[in-house]
Amino acid sequence: MLLTLLVTVPLLTGLICWPLRQRVVLERLNLLAFAILGALAVALGAGVLASATGAVEAFGGFLRADALSALVVGLIAFVALVHLRGWLFARGRARGQNQCPPAAPLLCAHADFRRHNDGRAAGEQSGTALGGD
Repeated sequence: MLLTLLVTVPLLTGLICWPLRQRVVLERLNLLAFAILGALAVALGAGVLASATGAVEAFGGFLRADALSALVVGLIAFVALVHLRGWLFARGRARGQNQCPPAAPLLCAHADFRRHNDGRAAGEQSGTALGGD
């Protein structure tokens, strides 16, 4: 069941998001899907560790996840959440907001906005560039 959910959650999320055009709804659905995938990845890792064979199977072995598979699924879920957080913050900065967008309040709990409030543009460094000033 766990491996089936790991496949169907992104598929169903994509199908639900396909006809939608409201950006806030799309952000919230993707955030929810990534959170579900993160929880499923943790459950998969726990299931693999608890398994006597060191693997979790579904459909008679058609879907199979061992320790390496669980690690890769966990890394993908983590990268998806980090990417969504960065994308939401970049979108908020593009609108001139120095606060968390309303679609991601939980991801913003530990955000550090000091680097955005120091008056410099994103990616700009203090000091001289290669060509010099």
